[in-house]
Amino acid sequence: MAEQLRLANERKLCDLKVKNYLFQAIDRSILETILTRETSKDIWDAMKRKYQGSSKVKHAQLQAFRREFEILAMGEGETVNEYFARTLAIANRMTAHGERMEQLVIVEKILRSMTPKFNYVVCSIEESNDVTLLSIDELQSSLIVHEQRIKNQRDHIEEQALKAASSGRGRGRSSQRGRGRGRSSQSKEFVECFKCHKLWHYKNECPEWEENAHYVELKEEEMLLMAHSDSSDNGKEEAWYLNSGCSNHMVGNKEWLFEFDETFKESVKLGNDSKMVVEGKGNVKLNIAASVMRPKCLQVTKHEESSLWHQRYAHLSMKGLKILSNKHLVKGLPELKNIEDKCIDCLSGKQHKKNIPKQANWRASQKLELVHSDICGPINPKSNGGNRYFITFTDDYSRKTWTYFLHEKSSAIDVFKRFKALVEKESGCLVQCLRTDRGGEFTSNTFNEFCSSQGIKRQLTTAYTPEQNGVSERKNKTLLNMVRSMISARGVPKKFWPEAVNWATYVMNRYPTFVVKDMTPEEAWSGSKPYVHHFRVFGCLAHTHVPEAHRKKLDGRSIKCVLLGVSEESKAYKLYDPAEKKIIVSRDVIFEETKGWDWDNKVVDKVNETCRTFEADTASDH
Repeated sequence: MAEQLRLANERKLCDLKVKNYLFQAIDRSILETILTRETSKDIWDAMKRKYQGSSKVKHAQLQAFRREFEILAMGEGETVNEYFARTLAIANRMTAHGERMEQLVIVEKILRSMTPKFNYVVCSIEESNDVTLLSIDELQSSLIVHEQRIKNQRDHIEEQALKAASSGRGRGRSSQRGRGRGRSSQSKEFVECFKCHKLWHYKNECPEWEENAHYVELKEEEMLLMAHSDSSDNGKEEAWYLNSGCSNHMVGNKEWLFEFDETFKESVKLGNDSKMVVEGKGNVKLNIAASVMRPKCLQVTKHEESSLWHQRYAHLSMKGLKILSNKHLVKGLPELKNIEDKCIDCLSGKQHKKNIPKQANWRASQKLELVHSDICGPINPKSNGGNRYFITFTDDYSRKTWTYFLHEKSSAIDVFKRFKALVEKESGCLVQCLRTDRGGEFTSNTFNEFCSSQGIKRQLTTAYTPEQNGVSERKNKTLLNMVRSMISARGVPKKFWPEAVNWATYVMNRYPTFVVKDMTPEEAWSGSKPYVHHFRVFGCLAHTHVPEAHRKKLDGRSIKCVLLGVSEESKAYKLYDPAEKKIIVSRDVIFEETKGWDWDNKVVDKVNETCRTFEADTASDH
């Protein structure tokens, strides 16, 4: 009685400590709602019901996160760091709700949702890197470097003001005091620039010459100026250079202004670092008679020229065209630039499937965390039991394989239930995820409802992409290769293919794999090294002992049979008696491994050498 009281007091004290930890960690506003709970478990269950919710609530929240992730896009004013933080926050919430977010999915999502100013950066990253192996941190660092470069270029671009130009190059502002060099008295109404092909200025006065442009800088309030040219006669028309982006212009004739304010005083700094005093400001009315000219450009751009040569060269890649151009392998090919847009005709004629990674980015860390499965068949001829298919289940962690035989594919659900019960009992773990193809036997309502009721997550391959279920596909191929070799070696009839598949699976679980290091799949699953001293050649001749109860005094003590593997229930060999056409399970067997049964006559020595016999030891660990 005293011992029970002591234990009760210790548990009560432990419960009070846990409650104290919870009270310290929970916000005060939430604390008010759980003060009435008596034990720490009651508090924890209440918090779990409130914030974790039921499985339906979690599924609804996950759906909302999936939609948010699908429509996610980078904002115009958003930086790379801010967008990555927003994307990873959504991905982490999806992971917390049970979604498996692979790194490749996040990287591809970020690349296709960047703003248009990053298009050339994204294209460069996709062409110079293997996106399937690109990490999120590497992508973020690359985009940050390009973002900083774009920002630096933008900071160096100053706002260009109206170019101040006069018909003469005199030093004064009057129309007749300048000392021009031959063009001061000539009207520019019909003068055409040889650079931009526009009227009213010469080539050396063209606004497109950035190095010759004059910039206007105002100390306090930004004012963009307008200059005009005066001819020798005030009655003639004035030539104005208008800048539609300017909010303020400059004029040298005070009489043209109305609502003039003489109290406005400012200083303006010109492009040559000289300063001018602004004597006032006002408004001016202009009567503009403009004629619109439509320029005719016969020269194609570099982009159009590159696209044209791409088509002339029968859609040769831009990399090949650049090699021809840069190394001067041909004559007459100009310098070309990359084509930004995708060539639809190239996609129609050349597009291929994306490469599947040779190594998985993720592997299971415990038994039955992921199970691979696939059905192989139909196989002709049918087996003695009428089976035409076999299905394999492979544990991703240990890579151990189980094989079952089917009459029809529709029996897959029943076999999976048997397999699930067996492996969960053996390992003490639960099947968490099943990866299969999209065959009807795996996507039926019955199969989906069973997996949903057992909490098993489904992973289905993309249509016509069996490579995504490569573990099972490769297992089936290896098994059939082994079966064909064993049947051919001893001339076993093909109707015994299920026995050959069973023996091949038994052997395959006891040889090394590339993924599981320094141990066999059987050891990775069971924890103990398997024995192989009982291995014998499949289909070889076997002499089995006849028990006394089944023979008379003068009857032979052994009969000749064919080895079909080991028994699944007993520590013994599984044999077939061709004469009586029956299966025998026995541990008292002597083998002639170099001989096989002559299925047309009797026994024939298939290897012309001295027969070696081996007395079978007790078959263990099969």
